[in-house]
Amino acid sequence: MTEGLLFANAAVKTRESGLMNAEKLGRIIEADTLRDAVRVLAEAGYGGGSIPDDPNAFEDMLKAEEEAVESFVAKSAPKGSGFECFSAERDYHNLKALLKAEYYGVDPSEMILKGGSVSPETLKERLKAGSGLGEFMGSAVDEIRLAYTEKALTPRKIDCAADRAMFREIAAITAGKGVSPAIRKFFRMKADMTNVVTYARCVAVGGGYSFFAESFAEGGAISKDIFERAFRDGADAITLMRRVEDQSAADVDSTPSELEKYSDDALTRLISSAKADMFTVQPIMGYYLGKKTEIKMLRIALVCIKNGVPREEIKKKMRKLYA
Repeated sequence: MTEGLLFANAAVKTRESGLMNAEKLGRIIEADTLRDAVRVLAEAGYGGGSIPDDPNAFEDMLKAEEEAVESFVAKSAPKGSGFECFSAERDYHNLKALLKAEYYGVDPSEMILKGGSVSPETLKERLKAGSGLGEFMGSAVDEIRLAYTEKALTPRKIDCAADRAMFREIAAITAGKGVSPAIRKFFRMKADMTNVVTYARCVAVGGGYSFFAESFAEGGAISKDIFERAFRDGADAITLMRRVEDQSAADVDSTPSELEKYSDDALTRLISSAKADMFTVQPIMGYYLGKKTEIKMLRIALVCIKNGVPREEIKKKMRKLYA
């Protein structure tokens, strides 16, 4: 594994020079028009460097870049290190899209993501056959099918059942022998932070503990009991967040959107300490997560520009780009 890891990390170092810096992202945000913003995107190598005739085609440019990084990591990441957790996230995203298409007649094509462990086409076939989904995904589908027969299905129930199954599957993967400690720690923190953000959202809409429990992500260090007490005592979400990551948490606004932004930045900080260690998975992990954040921020910025959102509001939505 060491030889393969060194090769993968060396490949990452050559790719890091192509990551978008804050200056280019700033130029996109400050562009006068969507066409000007897309021109900067092309200059950064998106779309093969070609400026599309229609600036609204930026989504195709982003998707192509996303598929390229997924393909690179699938080929380069050491097998058995836990990188399959990232594929699981995409598999469950596609599961939700396909189930909502089945039950609510929405077109899933705009929601489907490539780069999972199973192609969207194969996943669709397995859903139709009712087999081959695996223990965790299969249990989520069974729960959703039952809710439908009982006339109790909602889009939220689809999301909750799929997300709970995803975190259970990730917890099972990261418990395996040989999984990178960095990946194990990353997903443990992600589960905790997801639960804190969910707690804040539930409080914001007046939901109680039972509403929260439907979405509880397993695999973190903060137990359900702690959240149950938090609901009972009216605890602030910041108090819970400081159990996960104390750095600057006290200065964060407790709104769900700000906590979500803080969580993204905290996960980026988590992998920054050893990203130069060529004998760990953290260089390739840092590149992968950094590139995914870059694409996410570009998508937010370009959609906002397209819809006339003020530039200062766009800047508030931005995350820390790289570890």
